[in-house]
Amino acid sequence: MLKIRPEQMQAIETNYKNRRREELWSKFKADYPVLSKNIKDKKGIEIISGCVDDGKKLDIIDNVDIIRFSALAFLPEKIRHDDWLSSIIIRILHNENLSAKERLSFLFDNVIDKKYIL
Repeated sequence: MLKIRPEQMQAIETNYKNRRREELWSKFKADYPVLSKNIKDKKGIEIISGCVDDGKKLDIIDNVDIIRFSALAFLPEKIRHDDWLSSIIIRILHNENLSAKERLSFLFDNVIDKKYIL
């Protein structure tokens, strides 16, 4: 029988988590070249990591949904910090009557202007 020490398991988990976030960043750059064009890889991975953690609280766990959710963090500052728009985004994201996929679809279909993300 194979035994894995706790520190080995921690190292495996950390490596997996880092690799996943790097893969999410690569996919994000491919899906949203406009939003990611001036972002260094290290900063992009850092932002994606925060989105993964925040997404878990909103039940956003699917890779495709995490990438879409992350796009909100990369929107231009004037949009992210607009009181009216950010309050709408928060209300939609916290709507428990819709699945994570439905909430994100509603946001991107009805609220977020395509010119900012594509």
